[in-house]
Amino acid sequence: NPPGIKVLDIAATKGYLYAITSGNGVDLGNSGYYRLKADGEWEPIPSPPNHPYPNAIYGTEDALFVAAARGSYYAVYALKDGDQTFTSIWESDTQGNEMLVGAAKWDNAYFISLEGRGVFRLDSIRGINDTDLVPGSTGKGNFTGLIEIDNALLMVSTSGVICKLSSASESVTDANRHSLDFGFTGALAVWHDPSDFDNKDKRLLLLGRKGSNTNYSGYGYYECQIPGGFDVKTLGIIEPLYTVEKNASYKNSLGKRAINSIIQAPDGIIFASTQSYNLWACRGGVWNYE
Repeated sequence: NPPGIKVLDIAATKGYLYAITSGNGVDLGNSGYYRLKADGEWEPIPSPPNHPYPNAIYGTEDALFVAAARGSYYAVYALKDGDQTFTSIWESDTQGNEMLVGAAKWDNAYFISLEGRGVFRLDSIRGINDTDLVPGSTGKGNFTGLIEIDNALLMVSTSGVICKLSSASESVTDANRHSLDFGFTGALAVWHDPSDFDNKDKRLLLLGRKGSNTNYSGYGYYECQIPGGFDVKTLGIIEPLYTVEKNASYKNSLGKRAINSIIQAPDGIIFASTQSYNLWACRGGVWNYE
């Protein structure tokens, strides 16, 4: 494990696995950023001096994006693979607002989502301004999940909107607001049939479901067929009666858990990281926590 008392978050680029940890003390004075090197050792990365405490990290193809804090003021920083110094991207002048909630790289550009402000496009690692705002990305909730599918950028929001950008110059107007009365956590993965992995007509999009904090219902994930050349406006989203492996115990297991992230491993196993309820895995049609 990387140094520290608790691992708060992990993220991966093509070159590194990154982790943020919390240390001893109420002020989290030993919190830090770490990068796993090829020799298996965790390399510390100096924290941004103006916002030393990490909240969340998001990996893109070749850069790490960081939600950092100083007290209740948030900021966004980026770190290119191999660098030791963070680049300032955004600093909020409002307490408890404008936190980084998602990031991705697509079409040779970086896309970052800020709480309450929309999605911004960057051609390079630099500070953002209002001219970088993706048109149409505001007023649809916070886009907490961004993923590249079939040379397009798919984005999902906390208000239950799914959008797709097919070119970097277009506005976010190609949207599907489903009628299931739930939003998305930002957990996203494309599931491929292990027996026919390259068949796009057998793919499913798995979307973490944002449930109720009062009775702890309506969590788990949605399933959505995404054939090749799909139109986001006609996506059919369902709450799975069975999992992708026809697991009949889904509703009484993972269906009650809030999912932070979900991924399919190369051997076909699906992993789901839940909020305070362990890491789960689906093997042979059965969900169990690890």
